[in-house]
Amino acid sequence: PVSLLAACRDAASPMPPPTHAGGLVFTAHAGELRFLIVSTRQHPHHWVFPKGRITPGESADVAARREVVEEAGVKGDILETIGTSTYHAGGETVDVQFFLMRCVVEGKSAEGRRKRWCTYAQGLRLLSFEDARDLLQGAYAVARRRLRPAH
Repeated sequence: PVSLLAACRDAASPMPPPTHAGGLVFTAHAGELRFLIVSTRQHPHHWVFPKGRITPGESADVAARREVVEEAGVKGDILETIGTSTYHAGGETVDVQFFLMRCVVEGKSAEGRRKRWCTYAQGLRLLSFEDARDLLQGAYAVARRRLRPAH
């Protein structure tokens, strides 16, 4: 997969509207950040962030929340846009808009995927694709800042 993070895109070229949306969902356990990853359907040994197609008439943020619930059974509050990823699959270009989300409620995955809450270091090791590891690095920095007590 080719990684095109939002911060690295050429500002002069228009960004295509996203075709897919997903979430980098985090929670804090004993003061340590944990991020949600899920297995893929086609390759259950691959770990990724939950994401899926934006349906007609649906906004990217609504699609991201829906996909996180469907794939992982987790409801999250969106805090901000965290980045994009572009890759090619099945003969189509997939443009994914990712959102940083804080976990609110956890239940079972409707799709029966495996899910895992991992530390930053575990995520860097387990995530199957470089663009996902790049997104995790940005999400980790932002989540840490957001959890820091105000002075």
